[in-house]
Amino acid sequence: MLAGLLANPGGSVGLNFPVPGVDEVIRASGRATMSKEPKLLAGMAVSGKLPKLAIVVALDEVFFHCGKALKRAGLWGPAREIDRTDFPSYAQVIHKRRPHEPLEKIEKFIADNYRNELY
Repeated sequence: MLAGLLANPGGSVGLNFPVPGVDEVIRASGRATMSKEPKLLAGMAVSGKLPKLAIVVALDEVFFHCGKALKRAGLWGPAREIDRTDFPSYAQVIHKRRPHEPLEKIEKFIADNYRNELY
């Protein structure tokens, strides 16, 4: 979304808000812009840390999407959970695009980022 927003500020966006265990999904569409407005960012502080940037969506439409597709897919059922080792890690995906960087360095960066930059 961020790359599209950088290329087309004020462009159209679509958002889905699935909630595990709930079949219906809230869908929203509108136009997105980025903001570094201090007052806006101040309202998003978590544990005293401010975000660096906000994506602001001017909503055009918000509605429920029925749960038929999710019910058919059984998406939230425990039988649908995958073994995390069956899917490449975030670090492995980055390493494929940056093979000159050691995988261990990428894994360390990600772990440190999650620990220190989450909020």
